[in-house]
Amino acid sequence: QEKVAKEAEEFMVIASNELTWSEDKLNARLMEIKLEIASHDTYNQTKEELEIGARIAWQNVFKCPNRGSWGNLTVWDRRGFDTYEGMSQVVLDHLK
Repeated sequence: QEKVAKEAEEFMVIASNELTWSEDKLNARLMEIKLEIASHDTYNQTKEELEIGARIAWQNVFKCPNRGSWGNLTVWDRRGFDTYEGMSQVVLDHLK
């Protein structure tokens, strides 16, 4: 739990800077995360956190020739689909 909480806090500091969050908003979110980790050994990122995390990751991949477009990345949060049928539909929707 300690490692997860430390990594979550490191990520949230970076993400909150990118998202221009206030210190109060960051601290409130960190408290939510700590409580979730304490009860579940992990936490779920919000859609906003997932999106900024993906953008930051793409921005920092130096070998990618197209990384300059990281700000245009669209993230489709499909974590709620956990069946074969649901995932199949997600893939089909993406291909349209």
